[in-house]
Amino acid sequence: MIIVVLGVILPVGYFLTDFETSLSTELWLPSSAGSMKANDQLKESSFGVGSTAPYKIIFDGYDSNQKITTSDGFDVMHLVYDDFSLYADNASPNDEYTGISIWNGTLISYDTYQEAISCGETCDNETLLSIAYINAAQTTEDNETTYITLIQDIDPYSNDGIDWLTSARDIIDDLEDENLLQGFNVYIEGGCGVAYDSKVKTYDSFPWVVGITLCVVLVFMIGFFKSVVTALRSTISIIFTLLFAYGSLVLVYRKGIFDWLGFDGLESYSESGKEGEIHFMVPVMAFNICVGLSLDYDIFFISRILEYRLLAWDNTSTILLGLQGTGHIITAAGVIMAVAFGGLMLSSLKILDQFGFILTASVLLDTFVIRTIIVPILFSWTDKYSWWPRFLPTPDKSVVNHQEIHQTIESDDS
Repeated sequence: MIIVVLGVILPVGYFLTDFETSLSTELWLPSSAGSMKANDQLKESSFGVGSTAPYKIIFDGYDSNQKITTSDGFDVMHLVYDDFSLYADNASPNDEYTGISIWNGTLISYDTYQEAISCGETCDNETLLSIAYINAAQTTEDNETTYITLIQDIDPYSNDGIDWLTSARDIIDDLEDENLLQGFNVYIEGGCGVAYDSKVKTYDSFPWVVGITLCVVLVFMIGFFKSVVTALRSTISIIFTLLFAYGSLVLVYRKGIFDWLGFDGLESYSESGKEGEIHFMVPVMAFNICVGLSLDYDIFFISRILEYRLLAWDNTSTILLGLQGTGHIITAAGVIMAVAFGGLMLSSLKILDQFGFILTASVLLDTFVIRTIIVPILFSWTDKYSWWPRFLPTPDKSVVNHQEIHQTIESDDS
C-alpha cells in the first residue's frame, strides 16, 4: 500500500523541480477591475505596453564629484543605451528611451545639448526645445544626476520583462567592472524593480524559513512526546504533504493539467505559447498554514495513540484504537477545511485560486492519505521503537485477544 501511495506523492513532488513564480499583474487583478481595464487599454494604445510601469535609468556623478552634463557623461549615457539595445534580453527597436542624451529614438550629442541649453525656452528648433524641457524636468540643479525614461515594448512584470531587468543589471555591473562608466553610478528604478527585488529577497530567505520551521517542529515534538522517533515521523509526514501540495500546484497552474475542465479556478494563466505562472506570494503564504494544519491533525491522532499505549495496549492495537477514536473527527474537520479553502477557487483573482488550491490539496491529502495510511504504516514499521527513547509500560493488552475472548464468551453463551 505504501509503495502505491508514495508512487503518487513522490512523482507529483518531482514537479517541484519545475517550480517558478511570477510577478504578472494578471494574477492578482481580476480582468473586470477598472484598473485592469485601464492597464489593458494603455498596453493596446500607442503609448506602448510598458507605459504602465516605465523605468528610470539614473546616471549619478555625486560620489565621484562629476557632472553628468559633460562630454564624459554623455559618452556614458550613450554607451549604456547602446549596450541595452544590443545585449539586454528581449530588447526591442520599439523601446522608447527619453532623456537629455536621447530623444525620439535619436542619440543627442553633447554639442547639441549645449546648444539646447543655450537657447532654452526660446529655441526655434523643436528638438532643441524638447531637450531643454527634458533637461529642466529630469536633471538636478547641480547637474550631477539625470535619468532616462524607458517605456518598453513588453510588459515589465512579465517573465520576459524580468529577464530584461536582470540582464540590464548584469550589463551595468560588467561596465562598472571594466571601468567604462568613468566613475558615474548607474541605477535602474521603477518598472517591476521593487516587486522583483522583494521576490528575490523573499525567496532567498524562504529555504531558511522552511528549514527553521521544520527544525522547530522537530524540537517541540521531541519535547512534547519525549520521543525522537515520533518527532522524526511527524516531520517526514509533513514533508510528504508539502511535496504533494506544491507539486500539485505546479502541475495545475504551470502545466495546466486541468485546463480541459473549463473551470476558471483550476485553469492556468500563461502568456501565449508559454507555461502557466504562479504568483510568487502563494507558496510563501501557504507554507506555514500547510505545516500548521498537518501538525494539528498529526498531534491529535498520535496523542490518542499515546493515551492507549500508556494504558499498556500493544503497538498494533494503539494504531487501530487511535484511528477508531479520531478518524471521524479528523475526516470531518478536513472536509470542512477543504470546503472553506476550496471556496477561494471561485474567486476571479488567480492568486486566490492558487492559494485556495494548495491549501485544499494539502488538507485533503493529510486527511485521507497521510493520517489514515502513511502514519499507521510508519508506526507499524517502527513497532516497539515508535516512542524511543520514552519509557512506556510493557504492553499486556491486544485488540486481537479481546476479540478472541469476546468470541469465546459468545460461543459459550450459545
